[in-house]
This record gives sequence, structure tokens and C-alpha cells, in this order.
Amino acid sequence: MENFSSRLWTHLSVILGTEEEVYIRRRIFALANSINKHLDKFRVIYCGSRAEGLSQPESDIDQMDVNGNISVSENPTDLDIDKVMITRDIKPGFGKLRRSNSQKNKLYFGDGLIQTQDGLFLSSSFSRDDFLRQMLNHFPCAVAHGPCLSIQERLTVDLDILRCFSCKWPQIASEWIDRRRHYGWPSSDLIQDIVQDGCLLISIGNPNSHEVHSFNHTQFLCYGLLKLFLTHAINSNTQVKDLLCSYFLKTSLFYCIEEENIAWNKENLLDCFWTCLRRLLKWIWDEYCPNYFIKDNNVFEGKICGSNSKPYSMLISGSNFS
Repeated sequence: MENFSSRLWTHLSVILGTEEEVYIRRRIFALANSINKHLDKFRVIYCGSRAEGLSQPESDIDQMDVNGNISVSENPTDLDIDKVMITRDIKPGFGKLRRSNSQKNKLYFGDGLIQTQDGLFLSSSFSRDDFLRQMLNHFPCAVAHGPCLSIQERLTVDLDILRCFSCKWPQIASEWIDRRRHYGWPSSDLIQDIVQDGCLLISIGNPNSHEVHSFNHTQFLCYGLLKLFLTHAINSNTQVKDLLCSYFLKTSLFYCIEEENIAWNKENLLDCFWTCLRRLLKWIWDEYCPNYFIKDNNVFEGKICGSNSKPYSMLISGSNFS
């Protein structure tokens, strides 16, 4: 098994990239993000498979357009905030944006505010549709893909563009900061960096590339192998095609690195892969995949449930369909 894992490790390094190649890819996007971080009004953050170091035909780029004119906080006493995020009585991982007393709200969202008995709230559908209208003026061949604008034509790689707002680290995710970790991942420095950067508010939850950049090469290859398995094994089956996304695989990998007593090295790559897959299979059986940062948020909700969970379980466990 160790000999096979070593040969698989070497073969995947050829397909997915060596440690040096992956480092260079990440540094290119990290440099672009670092430059954009100093922009005042609109900041662009690149993430997605390409920014994480993968360079496969199906690898994409996610472009997060952060509106620097709007600041968000859960604390209504924070100075100069434009939106107060309300999370009480709302599904974990979600929030409503209520207008503060800032005059900038009228400038940016005058037509997108909905009056309720609790105040003026930003309409998520208005924010999404307004962004799509603006971007379609520049990219008429683009198509709406959920809350994103997906651009495929005239580019060598798929690009998803998404509008979002920067927010301080939410209280509901405080458990992640203090979570008991037996194997030292993520490190305290990485946790501090992530919390300091805060989160991005969009119409649905978004992945985070900080953790992927902290992977050793075996963990990175395991991530790549999981994505190859998704593309060539799962999505090749019409019964389950496109219902499972790479974010679910990444979430399984995050939890396995944090919680499993396993050696993440060249000789153990196959065992690492099966460990992640077994966890994912259990989640599918349970119809519950906990968000890595907010465990009470089931990211399977509305996607993997009921009748479509059985084909996934049978496919991953190697059973035949009846």
C-alpha cells in the first residue's frame, strides 16, 4: 500500500503540479490579491481552484468584487458602519443587512431597501440583480449562475464574478476560533489571520482559500484527487451529475486534517483519500454536512437530501445501481 501511495503521489504531482509549481501559481494570485487589498472603493479577491494552485481544464477562477464603500458589523455601536448584520432568529450562517444611519446607504441602495417594522433592510435579490445588470453591460455573453456572473467565452478559463461585502468575524463562528484541535491544524497564526480578515457576505456562503494555502503537498494532492474523483467518477453518472460540488469535498478534507489522527505524507496518500471519502459518505447517509466554520449550518440542505442521497451513497461506496 505504501509503495502504491508513493507512486500515486508521484503521478499526481505530474498531473496536478509539483510543490514548486503549486507555490508559484498561488503566489501569482496572492500577489494580485495583495495589490488589490490597497484599493479604496472596490477590491477584487481571486479564489477558486486556480488561485488554490490547481491547473486542470475544469479548474476555474472566482472573482470576489468587494464593495469598499460599504462596511458591515454585527455591533450597531461600531463607528462608520453602513449596515448592521442581524443574525438572530435566522438560519446559522445567514444574516440580514439593516441600514444604519449612514447617508451612503441612500446613495448605493436607495432603490434596494425594504421597509419593515424592524427598520430598512437591503434586498438580496435587488443587490444580485443590480450587479448582474451592471456586469452584463461589459460582458454581454455572460450568464447568471446563482448569485454569480459566469464568463466562459473568449477566456481560456471559466470565471465567476460575485459581488460581496466585507464584514467583521461573526459571533456565530466564534466556536471555530476556540475549537479544540488535537493535531495542530489550523495553526494559531492561521486562525488569527483568518479572523482578522473577517468574512465576505454574499447571497450564499463562500469557500475560504486560506486553509488550502496552508496544505502540505500531500494534502494538496489529496484535494486534487478528490476533485478528479468528482469529475471523472461521480459527475460521469447522470443520476448524480452536478449535485455534489467540490466545496463539499474540501469541507471533508478540512475536518479530516483537523480531527483525524492520520499521517499526511507521500506513503499514506491513498489512506488519506479514503478517509476523506468515508467521511463524505457518512455525511451523505446522514444528509448533513456541517459547514467547517459554523457546524450548525448544513451545507447539504436543499442539495443532498431524500431521494437523491441514495444514488450518491451507492456510487461512492462502490455498489451497483438497481
